Amino acid sequence: MRIFNREIVDESEPLPMLVNKLMADPEAKNRAYGCNLQHDPRVSGEREEHFLKVLSPASTPAKRLENFVNGYVQRTTAPDFLNAHNGENLVDNPPDELVTIQNINGLVFFMSKWARDAGIVGFATYSLVFDEQKVAVHDKMQPAKRKAFLSELFQWHVDYSKAVPYNPVWLGCANELIPCRSAPEVERGRRLCERVGVATNKKDGEWVVTLTFASNQLKPIYRPTCLDGATEYHCPSPEGAKAHDGGIAVDLNASDAMPLVAREYIAKYPELIAASYDADHDCFLLDGAPTRPLPEVRKDHLRRLMAIFKEPDATAWIFRVEKSVH
Repeated sequence: MRIFNREIVDESEPLPMLVNKLMADPEAKNRAYGCNLQHDPRVSGEREEHFLKVLSPASTPAKRLENFVNGYVQRTTAPDFLNAHNGENLVDNPPDELVTIQNINGLVFFMSKWARDAGIVGFATYSLVFDEQKVAVHDKMQPAKRKAFLSELFQWHVDYSKAVPYNPVWLGCANELIPCRSAPEVERGRRLCERVGVATNKKDGEWVVTLTFASNQLKPIYRPTCLDGATEYHCPSPEGAKAHDGGIAVDLNASDAMPLVAREYIAKYPELIAASYDADHDCFLLDGAPTRPLPEVRKDHLRRLMAIFKEPDATAWIFRVEKSVH
């Protein structure tokens, strides 16, 4: 058995027991968590020790992982990926520009209670019921109102992010998302999200915007690991992959017409007012088309990795991961 791609002899230790429970879980999402914990070669021994030390009791093995991500990565001003024990994933020479896909409905929802408590005029009038918010956001995202709405929302985000930290921001390369923009308009937002491993099957009628940052606005920038986000749609990059190249995003609906892969990076969440975007051309309404079964998506992703990474260590790693996907 392996934990973080290192051979484990005693499976009665806490982490092997946690992984074994995840791998036996009936939910594909939790099995994906377990697979990543087994095979991610990007988690150092020091970070593994820290992870085990702070891992809290919880009702389920999956919840223990999610609690770590929530407490030590997301809801903190000092996310764990910034620590020295993650230094091997620091990207020294990132691409000049990086893009994130920001869900506007999600942003409004999470900012609503803060705005209500802080008495933010205008914003505090939003309902705290998500479906009611969706109607209001859809109205604000109409062409005549959109630019002013986003400008105001991102200005509010400056104060919100100081009061309620959230990390990391997940980033991709603009040129690797360009093919998605040629999809039919009704599918465009979904394809952008799917390209970087974000499912939209439960986001029908929500809005996203692509935000572009210069890399010097985001540094330090890191390659993500399975400890930096509790998502079943993340897959570690193989042995031998360079930190400079980031991670490899899992395309949820890849086609032969699409370039093989898109890179992914993480950083502390930036101030959104620093981003560049075109309110007329960078905003997209999502549809609720179903996502393919998770094991199928992950196996397709591994086949694409096999076409890229030819080194023996990388090939052996891909075969090991593939055997764990079910």
